[in-house]
Amino acid sequence: ARLSRRAVLGAARIEHIRTLPLEKQRNLHVGIASNEFAGSDNPIEAELTSDAEKIAETLGERGYRTTFLDFNHPFEAVQQIQDEKVDIIFNLCERINHSGLLEPHAASLLDILQVPYTGSNPFTLSLCLDKIRVKKLFAFHHIPTPRWDYLYDRDEAFDENFPLPAIVKPANSDSSLGITNESVVESHAALKKRIAYVLEELKRPALIEEFIDGDEYDVSILGNWDDKQRVLPLSRSVFKGLPEGYWHMYPYEAKFLGSVVHKQGIEVQRPPRGVAGKLTSLISEIALDALNVVGCSDYGRVEVRVDKNGNPCVLEVNPNPSIGPTDCVPSVAALAGMNYGDFLEEILRLAIRRYRDRPPYYHLQMSTL
Repeated sequence: ARLSRRAVLGAARIEHIRTLPLEKQRNLHVGIASNEFAGSDNPIEAELTSDAEKIAETLGERGYRTTFLDFNHPFEAVQQIQDEKVDIIFNLCERINHSGLLEPHAASLLDILQVPYTGSNPFTLSLCLDKIRVKKLFAFHHIPTPRWDYLYDRDEAFDENFPLPAIVKPANSDSSLGITNESVVESHAALKKRIAYVLEELKRPALIEEFIDGDEYDVSILGNWDDKQRVLPLSRSVFKGLPEGYWHMYPYEAKFLGSVVHKQGIEVQRPPRGVAGKLTSLISEIALDALNVVGCSDYGRVEVRVDKNGNPCVLEVNPNPSIGPTDCVPSVAALAGMNYGDFLEEILRLAIRRYRDRPPYYHLQMSTL
């Protein structure tokens, strides 16, 4: 009987979102699905908590009722959703039980409960955690990406003539975990050693990728593939200021440990300066294709490198990028005329439109595969 009651409540919640006039959007009770890591020494976890608090504060200032949902305790979070009659979830969850690999299951749980939420579905979130499968998908759809190979086990064969320099990445982690300056190698002996490190020390599959030494572009996109999509102004990282011996990339310490060398040596241009309109259009078009191939919803960010010949290639797609006030996506949204509150409300608006006039679980269908 309790399960039946939850099903009825879930169906009613979906129907409420589907019939809600957009001008009454601020009447919604928004649950902020994230993770509470107060006092954590882990910089990734500390950032998650801070971003959720800022989003709740910003939406609250605009009249929304908000409730923080700590998905470190998913069963308690589910009970909160039911008890407090949350209408829609702003899904920021990136961890369950301190594991990023469980990130997609928050969205799965919300689908089972018939609770509308922002952002990508569990299939897309799972897919993008598996960099090897994404590479295979890019190859099938002819999306340019650096040459690559992979190993799940040290005994597996790989291309002994793989072009150098190469970068070796854990194939199923995020936030640049396992990426250091030593991840880029210039000899096949060093390549084998780094593969062994990823497989045996990090205990992750190893993705080998040709290292493209060029500018990196972050392409932020709002919207859904079957509706109007908007490519926001690009963000460009120029690495020429890094001292000799530092590879031109973002290792973990640059993103989360405040590396002074990288902060001083990498110039972030928003918008990029001196980039031809043709190249900007090409980067945007390729990024949009990549985003739609993996099936992102509402918003996402695509990382693109441009080689010495001016050819863009996709590194990866992030279907759940950080959207704290100073992060890339809201920063370039500001260049497009959206302040932080406008940006958050646009994501909610896109999610509401996605649920309207469509059959249940429509967002779980993947027509691009």
